Amino acid sequence: MHKLILQTLIILIFLISINTLSAQDTLPTPAVLVNDQVIDKTSVIIDEVIADTFGFIVVHAQDSEGNIGGAIGLALIHAGSNQNIRVELEMINVTPTLYAMLHLDTEPYGNYQFGEVEGADMPVTVNGETVVSAFEVGVISIHDQFIDPDNFNRIVVDTGASAEDAWLVAHAENADGSVGEVLGYTFLPAGVTQNIPILLSGDSTDNIYVMLHQDTSASERYEFGEVENADLPLRLNDAVAMTNISTVSRVRFDNQLAIGSDLTRSNADFIPVVVDSVLSENAGWLVIYADNEDNLGDVLGFAPVQAGFNDNVIVEVPQADITPHLFAVLHEDTGEALVYEYNEVEDTDLPVQYDDTPVMDSGVVVPYISDIASLDENILTIQGATMDVTGWLVIHTDDGEGNAGDVIGFAPLNVGHNEDIQIEIDPTRITNTLFAMLHYDSRPVGIYEFGTVEGADLPVIFEGEPVLVPLTLVQDDN
Repeated sequence: MHKLILQTLIILIFLISINTLSAQDTLPTPAVLVNDQVIDKTSVIIDEVIADTFGFIVVHAQDSEGNIGGAIGLALIHAGSNQNIRVELEMINVTPTLYAMLHLDTEPYGNYQFGEVEGADMPVTVNGETVVSAFEVGVISIHDQFIDPDNFNRIVVDTGASAEDAWLVAHAENADGSVGEVLGYTFLPAGVTQNIPILLSGDSTDNIYVMLHQDTSASERYEFGEVENADLPLRLNDAVAMTNISTVSRVRFDNQLAIGSDLTRSNADFIPVVVDSVLSENAGWLVIYADNEDNLGDVLGFAPVQAGFNDNVIVEVPQADITPHLFAVLHEDTGEALVYEYNEVEDTDLPVQYDDTPVMDSGVVVPYISDIASLDENILTIQGATMDVTGWLVIHTDDGEGNAGDVIGFAPLNVGHNEDIQIEIDPTRITNTLFAMLHYDSRPVGIYEFGTVEGADLPVIFEGEPVLVPLTLVQDDN
């Protein structure tokens, strides 16, 4: 439902914007850049897509003959440079080699019909060659889960994949959060495997790391730590193939776009907020709270959760009462079953506690910019930004009075959540405080013209104010 709502918003934006393209000869040649990577949930990141019109970046699996196969995920892209695009995948059809291909978006816009309607949404070609990039993935797709001693004391990996024979290895977590001792391992043959149990021994921890190791010495014999340089952790794009899960009650609530800016937000009385996952020991409630100065405010809505793992829990909240930042809190269901009675019946349906702390998470649900950034020479990287339409993330200096001044850099944004946005700036013009601001991308699409063309690429307005944050620069470890 969450994806359908977002797609509906995107389609409306496309219908408004599709006739605004011009000056396409100024855009670079279409291209796709994607690195080898680990899939630790259900998505991949496409590093950059350069397009000369609206379209799709489509991830294709590899077929049994080693050729480009069917589509298993896609995302809409705009004209110009699109960076760090997250594409959700059909994990049941993932292969160790994937292909990121650029497709056109033909009418009806926003509806991918390649292979279903003749001539629709065809692959983009340059000089007769399809714009596509192959990449390798290591897959460790696994959800939060409890460890049951009566059920073989195991965890189950939903999907594991590797281009070569490998090992799935479960590690405990050390007190400092680092990877600890091996709790268990299982062999992973080359290719894709579903529902893989890993039997555990030793003392499990609240957080468990699951890692892919190579199988490099004696075939199908795990020798890491016993034979020098044998069965080392697998690395893709210089990153260890690893993820982690919670083995205790947990709420995961990512930033998302629940309501748009003043330009695009709907008039609906209630807005769906999607909590990514909830792990609960018993049947209970997932409760959404407003933000009251970084504390829990009023209850805005609630939805039942079952015992065990719950994926994509949808809670309807009143738009009039929504705050930009929301809390998602797990509650018990201790009174009348399936009747929410917190604050109505004493000591009923209370928040679930673990280690004397409520089981909760929080997220931003409106257009926003993270205030965390790092600077490496002339590249400023912003941790994340959420946008309701295609637009720009623009870096301003301080004008000397604590306000946004001159523009020293900008980067394009896609609809939805954008991560690790890299912006080239002039280091000699950096002031003690920098400001990041969201701007729309008006015609011509893909060309930033705010300040040079009247009315072009104006700031994004939310509740009457521009979306603007002062940046906190952190040291770039690279």
